[in-house]
Amino acid sequence: LLILCIMANFKIPFFQKNDKVVEEKNNTESSTSNFKTYPKEVVIPENMTYLGYEYSRTNIEKVFIHASVDSIQGYAFAGCNSLKKIEVDPANPNFWVKDDFVIAKNYKTYTKEVSNAAVAFVKHTKDLVIPEGVEYIGEGLFSYSDITSVTIANSVIDTGGEIFLNCHNLETIIIGDGLKNINSWCFKGCDNLKEIKVSPN
Repeated sequence: LLILCIMANFKIPFFQKNDKVVEEKNNTESSTSNFKTYPKEVVIPENMTYLGYEYSRTNIEKVFIHASVDSIQGYAFAGCNSLKKIEVDPANPNFWVKDDFVIAKNYKTYTKEVSNAAVAFVKHTKDLVIPEGVEYIGEGLFSYSDITSVTIANSVIDTGGEIFLNCHNLETIIIGDGLKNINSWCFKGCDNLKEIKVSPN
C-alpha cells in the first residue's frame, strides 16, 4: 500500500495520541531548542547511571557509554547530526550497538517497560534501515535529524512519540508489517515528506 502525502501533518487511523509525550516535550523544550557546543568526543562519566538530554542538539561526533549507564532517555541525542560513532562498554548489560543503532535490552516508557528498543543512532547515512530484532523505537529517536529516508524493520511493534519531529529533509518512510502503533506528533515538521509505504499485511 502506497500513501502519498500532500500535507506534512497528515493522520493515519492507527496513530494514537499520547498526551504524556506532548507534556514531556513541552517541559524540556528549553533544553533542546538551542544548538549547544560540546567537545567532539564525549565519554559518559563512569559514575553516571542515567543519560538524559545533556547532549541533545550538540556538535558531538563520538560518544562512549560506560557500563554504569542503565537508562537512556528518549531524545538523548536528538539533532546530533554530526554524531558518527557510539561505543558501548562491553560490560554494560543493558545496551549494545547493532548496525549503527544503540539498542536497549529493557526500556521504560511512560506506561510500560519494553524490550529491544532503539534509543540512539549514528549518522553514517541519510537513508536509514532499522535492523531486524528492534521491537520499539524510542521517543524522539530521529527528531531534528537530517535523514532523508527510513526503513522500519518488520520486528518493530510500537514507537514512542515524536519519532520524526522536525525532520525537514525526510521524504520517504517504509513501514514493516509488524508495526501496530505510531505515537503522537510523529510527522510534525516533516515539511518534505512525500510518501509512506505501508505493508498490506
